[in-house]
This record gives sequence, C-alpha cells and structure tokens, in this order.
Amino acid sequence: LDFGIAHESGEPDDHAPTVPMGTPAFMAPEQIRNDGRALDHRVDVWGLGATLYAVLAEQAPFYGATRAETKEKVVNEEPLRLGLVVPGMSEDLETIVAVAMDKRPEHRYPDARALADDLGRWRRGEPIRARVAGPVYRAATWMKTRRALALVLGLTTVVAAAAVVGSLWLRHRA
Repeated sequence: LDFGIAHESGEPDDHAPTVPMGTPAFMAPEQIRNDGRALDHRVDVWGLGATLYAVLAEQAPFYGATRAETKEKVVNEEPLRLGLVVPGMSEDLETIVAVAMDKRPEHRYPDARALADDLGRWRRGEPIRARVAGPVYRAATWMKTRRALALVLGLTTVVAAAAVVGSLWLRHRA
C-alpha cells in the first residue's frame, strides 16, 4: 500500500512531503535522513528487502521502543543476520536480503527487477548475482556504530601486544 505517497517516476510532485513518510523499520536510511538528495528506486529495494526479512524472520529487521529509536537503528546499525535469526537459512537467500538492505544505496540492487531476478535464480537453484560486503566493510561499519567499544578493544589490543613484546624482550635478555 502506498497510502497516497507514490507517484510516477519523472512526474512532478507538488505535494511531496517535507518529512519522511513510512514505517521506520522499513524505510531506507537515506529516506530517514531526509538530507534533500533525490531518492530513487533503491529506496523501494530497501523496503522490499526489509519486508522479505520480516517475512522470513517473523520480526522486523529493526525495532526500537519509539519511532525515533527505530529510525536511529535503521541509520546506524546493521540488522541481525538472517542466518542467526532463522537457523538453516539459505546463504544465498540471506545474501539477497543483505544486498537489498545495504546501507549504501549504490551497493543495493539497482531496482526491484534485479532483486526479483536474483530471487528467481535462487528459486531455480541457479547461482545468484549478488555478493555481500566483505569483512573490511563490515568491520568498519561495526566500529563506526560502536565507537567507544571499538576504541576500548583497540587500546586493549595495543596494551596486550606491548605486554607480550615486552615480556618476550625481558625473557630474551635474561
């Protein structure tokens, strides 16, 4: 249901809302940020990915006690991996949902047709075209959303490494 907020692509919209409209758990991060940039089909791809996540996991990808808290989670956190929520989940299906819900619009499916194509490939047992972000991106995203914890872990690692090197040096000297 579009609740009257959808319009034909390229059609001027004199009644465009000035605040983001939608259910926060199913809104793309760039839609929530509402930073004035034009939104495109990838917002819909996000919504489809979030809906697919909710159907498969039997829970929304993000949940907060308030709409504002849910929006904050959509923008700054990654949803729990489907494979953790639904044991035995197909890795390819998990990948399809993860790509549809990538925080970076340029890394999502370009449109719903591409998403549907990969879902069709998965259903037919063919290799899918989507690939998830690598470990460096996932680590960077994790650190960005948990800065204090990342800083503590980094400092702990440096101190531990210095202690090991120092003890090995003292042992070697002795």
